[in-house]
Amino acid sequence: MSDPGEPRSDARHDDEGGEGLPPVQPVQPVPPVVPGRPGRAPARPVLIVAAAAAALILTVGAGIGGWFLMRDASEKGSTSDPQERDVAVFFCAASSSNPDCGHRDAEQAQKDAVRKRLREMNGVMIVKYESKEQAYENFKKTFADRKDLLDGASPGDIPDSFRVHVTDIGVAKAVKSQFEGTPGVDAVVISTLGKA
Repeated sequence: MSDPGEPRSDARHDDEGGEGLPPVQPVQPVPPVVPGRPGRAPARPVLIVAAAAAALILTVGAGIGGWFLMRDASEKGSTSDPQERDVAVFFCAASSSNPDCGHRDAEQAQKDAVRKRLREMNGVMIVKYESKEQAYENFKKTFADRKDLLDGASPGDIPDSFRVHVTDIGVAKAVKSQFEGTPGVDAVVISTLGKA
């Protein structure tokens, strides 16, 4: 320590006023670092094209799916039990957007296995096969006034399926849970009578 009579040193202590030191500069925020891709164009146009393609696929798929739900309504009467349901088990087609299908048609052995399992299930009343050709012809009849849908579909786009009539919604849900994800099956759709 120093005597009271000695001059002060240049050292600053916490209890001193900080005289003689430069003023403190405010800290400027650092902008976030965004990694760039030197020499490459941004990926945004690719994303926009991909989103547009996905929207187109969903629109066509919704139209075809809606057709499947509506097409048999006029062919069936209303004398059935209101608990009964129709279920459509659609097979993979080369045009399917389901990644499990691998852009391939279901094999005949896969279809035969599905038919066998369906016929063995309790509560399944009717199992009827609808070929791609039959499905396409029914599609054309149902949407005869919708040129936009007809122009976007060809016979290979409409999958073949089993049309299954079951006793109640519980059996319909059991069919759906048993066959979704089965090799060769694209989708399973439950509907009220006359809508599958």
